[in-house]
Amino acid sequence: MTASGRPGGPGGGQRAGTRLRGRPWQRIRACILHRDGYVCVKCGRGDVLHVDHIDNDPSNNDPANLRTLCEGCNLARRKRRRKPEGPKREAWRRFAGY
Repeated sequence: MTASGRPGGPGGGQRAGTRLRGRPWQRIRACILHRDGYVCVKCGRGDVLHVDHIDNDPSNNDPANLRTLCEGCNLARRKRRRKPEGPKREAWRRFAGY
């Protein structure tokens, strides 16, 4: 189902497991920005804003999975996601210089 309640496919917007684009995404994005007061939910800034998928799944457009982040908080989040876990983490820290 899409945000409009219609099934995916021709005229319905999104297929299962795909990223929503175009007008349907713009509608969802506008609703999330409005819900969050047009400010970053992390730091309160209101300049360049992004709508972030909390679970990192671009096909999960449930409003509970979406939040407004400023460009800085979104970039910091993306950097943290890319850091390896476990034994590779120490090598990453040495490589990254911290």
